[in-house]
Amino acid sequence: MISNSTLEVTSRRIAELLGLNFPINRWNDLKRGLILAAKELGYEENAEHIAKWLEQKEFTNLELEVLTNYLTVGETYFFRDQSILDVFQKNIIPEILTQRFGKSQHIKIWSAGCCSGEEPYTLAILLLETIPDIKNWNISILGTDINRNFLKKAADGIYSSWSFRETPEKLRDKYFRKVSNGWLIAPEIKNMVRFDYLNLCEDNYPSAQSQTESLDIIFCRNVLMYFSQELNMAIGQRFYKALTQGGWFITSPVELSDENFSSFAKIQYEKSIVYQKSEKKLKPIFLPKITNESEIRSDKPKQQTKAVKSAILQPPSNVFKSKNLAQATNPIDQALQQFNTRQYQKCVDYCKNEIKKASSPIPWLVLLVKAYANLGQHDEALKWSAQLIKLDGMNVEVYYLIASIQAENNALKEAESLLKRGIYLDQNHILSHLLLGNIYLSMGNVEGTTRHFKNVSNLLSKLDDNMVLDGSEGHSVWSIRSMVETITGNVK
Repeated sequence: MISNSTLEVTSRRIAELLGLNFPINRWNDLKRGLILAAKELGYEENAEHIAKWLEQKEFTNLELEVLTNYLTVGETYFFRDQSILDVFQKNIIPEILTQRFGKSQHIKIWSAGCCSGEEPYTLAILLLETIPDIKNWNISILGTDINRNFLKKAADGIYSSWSFRETPEKLRDKYFRKVSNGWLIAPEIKNMVRFDYLNLCEDNYPSAQSQTESLDIIFCRNVLMYFSQELNMAIGQRFYKALTQGGWFITSPVELSDENFSSFAKIQYEKSIVYQKSEKKLKPIFLPKITNESEIRSDKPKQQTKAVKSAILQPPSNVFKSKNLAQATNPIDQALQQFNTRQYQKCVDYCKNEIKKASSPIPWLVLLVKAYANLGQHDEALKWSAQLIKLDGMNVEVYYLIASIQAENNALKEAESLLKRGIYLDQNHILSHLLLGNIYLSMGNVEGTTRHFKNVSNLLSKLDDNMVLDGSEGHSVWSIRSMVETITGNVK
């Protein structure tokens, strides 16, 4: 029988050796693991011999490995915590894609404390499901752990049904093959991930040798809870150094800590919080809207314009072109005339009737969605938007249109996701960068605001200052560029 006094001393020794924290409520786990480890190594299983064994100054790699195997928990599964995976797939990855498309197309991810590999393989699957031209990207996913048995299982890539308890069947069947002893992961996923041994409590990372530097994303979930706060603070600093500027650190909800990760900016999503490496403190700034026509000018005003969008949404200019509306003769011109004279209900009724017989319903859907939005009927607008995306899902203007509606409805996360998808299709779409910059401004995301407003400035610098930008509700190139440059300079 191992006494409590022996367990107290032993728990401190284990913390020194492995960084694992065993408070009094986990002493039964500690005792069970020590007895099993001693038995495998051929030591006597009584308290006196175990305590004496742990007092020695040097341990062989085999001893440390066996201790680790019996003192670490291997509970994990594929697609664990869907809300944080949604943030990864729908927010973080699209942002990286828009930043690097056509430039240095690479993504570097580390799953720290990956256990038997379910997490890094899940991330590989999500990347394959998200990036249409993934073959043109250099993807690096590293999974590390201190338990070599876990790493061997991860490298083998064979899992029982229990590992798929949160996995959609269609994804399991798509990326795994049933074998006699479980489910074997597909080679295309297996080849995306590299596994290696790494002890997080050691001060040997970040480093080029372990491929733990210049990372875009670090996942470390349900691992830090087993470490002391002092060690977690040290690990948090190492993770911060390991990330590239603007990189992301993702941990579990129970491990969130402003104290342990004080160097990071904390980003709030609808159901999740993640950390980002940012030099600037986030400070929300809200933009006023244009309220009257006198604020809209096409020439250089003496005073800088302070806003960029109004409540009234205009149809994207390149979805369809109209003739002189005063002499509207064909159906689409008549609908445009109704829309531009703010007869939105008439426009709705007319469009719904014409859609049924139109050979190309896209222009009608655009007007219908916009008319519903300007009537304040956002649910109807979004219902018809789903059809629009289905018919024209590769058109940046469509994503911008729907994102504008979501932004007006204060659904900023949905708008953000749509804009990122649109920008991925067209890196030079000025209004998408502009609206996304405004959304980040409202969220308090300084890095995102600065990046997208600078993109706007760079794109506008190629145009004539007095030109009115299509779809901007009457704003000149000069007025928009002045506004974003002023805000970018003032954000601290």
